[in-house]
Amino acid sequence: MERPERAVDDCAEDAAFSPSKAVGAGASFNDGKERLGEMAKLAGFDFYLLSVFPRGDRTAFIENRLISNWPLSLVGFYEAADLFYCSRLVTAMKRTIVPIFCKEGLFAGSAANQENRRLNTLFQLHGLKNTFAFALHDADLKQYIFAF
Repeated sequence: MERPERAVDDCAEDAAFSPSKAVGAGASFNDGKERLGEMAKLAGFDFYLLSVFPRGDRTAFIENRLISNWPLSLVGFYEAADLFYCSRLVTAMKRTIVPIFCKEGLFAGSAANQENRRLNTLFQLHGLKNTFAFALHDADLKQYIFAF
């Protein structure tokens, strides 16, 4: 489309990121969190995560996580487990460009061990059971993961 006004007029305006909600030249961090929360709710999910795709020199969850509404206790436990870079989510996203859906265990590692079982239980206790994730790229082709 050549004109953004036409997309809005044709009801293609995004409910969470509408131009009518934009603040000046950009939105604040809290506005971004609020809009992502709204978008997650509209999609039927309670939680969201936007992270940089882990690379060999940046594997930790905390250094790749950009924004999420995960409970802080879960973030801390997941960081300590150090499984993000080898999680089933990251492994699957290396193999496909198609969005991924999983009912459970997508953030755990691929090995069947006690740590993964404990992590899956903790995710379920916090209500993170179903995950829908897809890859995003910016203009510099830097890869990101967005997950509900």
